[in-house]
Amino acid sequence: MQNCLKKNDKGEIWDNVYSMNKTIWSDIPSKTVVRFLHALKPPILDFGCGYGRNSIYIAQQGLKVVGIDLSKVAVSLARNKSELLGLKNAHFVQGDEKMISGKFGAVLCIGVIHGTTKDKRDFIINSFHRSIIMKGFFILSCFADTDPTYSKKNEPSFHGIPVELISEKEIKKLFSRFKIITLTKKRANDFHDKPHEHHQWVCLAQKVFS
Repeated sequence: MQNCLKKNDKGEIWDNVYSMNKTIWSDIPSKTVVRFLHALKPPILDFGCGYGRNSIYIAQQGLKVVGIDLSKVAVSLARNKSELLGLKNAHFVQGDEKMISGKFGAVLCIGVIHGTTKDKRDFIINSFHRSIIMKGFFILSCFADTDPTYSKKNEPSFHGIPVELISEKEIKKLFSRFKIITLTKKRANDFHDKPHEHHQWVCLAQKVFS
């Protein structure tokens, strides 16, 4: 299956996913975000923020964060919860990488780029590089090429969105304009739909080249 879905198609698919399960990955923030909280210097961009579980956690730590997601349902959920909690330092926008403007002290991209094509990944990472201030950080997690759930499938997809597993070589190439602080592969158990295991790359990188 070729990843030829248009932005609007993906947005509608995610709208359906979040309409069926408003907290598909729970309200608990990603362990990757908690682990690297020390590297988050505001303002922070949470790209592919979903219903805001990471953005809201970050805002609760007193940091300013902007969340962007394709899904209008997800953005509405994130805004509603942020307002319910009285958070004034979290802002949510519906859109994609073309909506990115301004400068950020850190960018999060948690569980997003394996749902894009290689050319799109290059464009997204370059957009982030322009947006991150010098010495700012980029935090990434994505499915690895050894992922036991998707690597066994001929045409892996999640609710109709093609999944492209990513090698260590590609991660290093994507981050060639950053200094990689740490790059590790971890196993993670997931429980949406049914219990299953994933292999994920987790990367902390710093912008040191203009």
